[in-house]
Amino acid sequence: MRTSLRDAPAWQVAIVSGILFGVLFGLGLRILGRETWTAALVAAAFTGPAFGSCMAAIHRRERRLFKEADFTNLTKEQLRAAQKAAWRGPVPSDPMIRTAATQLARVQLLRVGSRWLQVMAALLLVVDLLSTVLSIIDGDSWRQTLGSACGAVLFGSFLVYPRTLRRRISVLSAG
Repeated sequence: MRTSLRDAPAWQVAIVSGILFGVLFGLGLRILGRETWTAALVAAAFTGPAFGSCMAAIHRRERRLFKEADFTNLTKEQLRAAQKAAWRGPVPSDPMIRTAATQLARVQLLRVGSRWLQVMAALLLVVDLLSTVLSIIDGDSWRQTLGSACGAVLFGSFLVYPRTLRRRISVLSAG
């Protein structure tokens, strides 16, 4: 039985993520944005498939990067331990798991460390911070201000994440 979408075909990822995003986006528009149900459903019907298609493309790239790292010599438990070690926690004592964790962290760094992604995240962060400030100045509702602030935190994390991965890679390599 599949326990995650990592091994799923891209079309399944597109359907699951598109439906979840569409439903949550529609509910968010209706509840937080105070749109009519019709407007929320139309927006969800257009954004859900678009988001699902984007996620399928990202998923395909992730699987390709993951396969290039070649973890066929590890059991599922060892791979799970390597995945956990690539993100956080103590450095594994088993050299195979430590090497796999280092490879996984490098794959993640390849994914998020591109200059284009960093520039886009910085631009989105600036725009979102400006939106938050203007929302506070204009006296908008706390919901709009909170949404803008959450977006700023998200885009800011994209800028910090590559540095965190580089640090983790150095810790795993030295360990």
